[in-house]
Amino acid sequence: MDTGNLDARSTIDDACHALPAPSKSRLLVAVSGGPDSVALLRALVRVAPDHGWQLRVCHVNHHLRGEHSDADEAFVRELAELLALSIDVRSISTVEYAAGNRLSTETAARELRHEALGHALREWPGDAIVMAHTKNDQAETLLLHLLRGSGLEGLGGMRAASSQLLRPLLAIDRPTVIRALQADRQGYRVDSSNAEDDNARGRLRKHIIPSLQVLQHDPVEVLARSALLLQDDADLLAAETHAALNSLQIRSGDFGLTLDRASLNALHPSLRRSVLRAAVRQVRGDLLDVTEDQINSLSSRLEKGEGSPGSALRLPGRIAVVWERLKVTLVPGPAQLPEPPAEESLTIPGRVELATGTLRGEILNDAAPAEVARMLEVCGPDHALLDADALKGPLTAGPRRPGDRFRPLGLQGTKKVQDLFVDRNVPRDERERRVIVRNAEHIVWIPGEGVDERVAIRASSQRLAHLAFWPKS
Repeated sequence: MDTGNLDARSTIDDACHALPAPSKSRLLVAVSGGPDSVALLRALVRVAPDHGWQLRVCHVNHHLRGEHSDADEAFVRELAELLALSIDVRSISTVEYAAGNRLSTETAARELRHEALGHALREWPGDAIVMAHTKNDQAETLLLHLLRGSGLEGLGGMRAASSQLLRPLLAIDRPTVIRALQADRQGYRVDSSNAEDDNARGRLRKHIIPSLQVLQHDPVEVLARSALLLQDDADLLAAETHAALNSLQIRSGDFGLTLDRASLNALHPSLRRSVLRAAVRQVRGDLLDVTEDQINSLSSRLEKGEGSPGSALRLPGRIAVVWERLKVTLVPGPAQLPEPPAEESLTIPGRVELATGTLRGEILNDAAPAEVARMLEVCGPDHALLDADALKGPLTAGPRRPGDRFRPLGLQGTKKVQDLFVDRNVPRDERERRVIVRNAEHIVWIPGEGVDERVAIRASSQRLAHLAFWPKS
């Protein structure tokens, strides 16, 4: 017998001996009938007695290739009988599931396969599922995730051991698998669709990886090694993320998760994105349909200080990110935003409590020009200096009214408040909650947007009114 084939078989046996499964574990072996899973099963049968492992075969029939799928199932049944192993066969309707959930056939098959294996494990019951992904599968996974714009976690590919999934062949390439089967004189099934162009992984196998050999003699080895390095980086980032998320939490519960906004914004962009990703996962249980672009957009808005109190950003999976002045809250289900603020009267001097914050007014009599200049310089968008005598009567503060018009500083005519908000990219959720201060005739100030030209201070102004708005945190 070819010594190279024997060496290959020993390599796979050694990988299975190193499986992180305690003695007497009950292992469910996923067997498709292809070379990888057949070689894995053969090796586990050889090494299981040394560890007291109990093995069971599980085959999932995807019903994608007609009589060929049925022939795969028959082959695996015969192999299990030959090896004196019990077998669990699961049938899934991949095409119907893909159509009903708008998924690719490949994605639908993967989701249903993992679900079927999980059910089989629980019903046995077993301790872990052993799968036959190889170094080649790992290289393909890294490339697929790279092309999808994945972060560190995705680029790290598959883990050799994660939760109840064990993959002992991740460090072994397919040629080694084939040689081990030759040593056993063991046949296997070939799924021709694996090399077809109608799915992304098939195109990678048929075209991309062979093309990479022009640049690198063994691209599979290099890509798989890179995946391992990226896993280490992902583990470090995960540990930092866990610590940061715990330190940023103000409160958590069924209502969602509230984080300190300033501390979150102070994080390095990479860590901030990772914390946001982890926060979304904590609130909704997964990250399905949440894209890197959405996480990046959320992180960017934090960095730029966007998102006024009470506004919300919707994410997939019925989750909303509600902005507050000092906090950010991730809310499961439809965002439960406070009602728009009621209209309240403001007497100057005086203050009024609104649903979204506190508004205060004071009169500055005989203010020195230098003091006025200093105040104009340091006042932020939530402060305003106005001509007190131009205010003309009592003021009210509340939400915008239908048809409201505003005359920004320097503008001769008026502009619809709705158009102003659109031009200045005020989020739709926030527009009805923005506070508008008005007199009996017109708007005098919109916190965050500016003073109306008609009440702006002039060189001739005798008395000044200082208005300030403090949003609720």
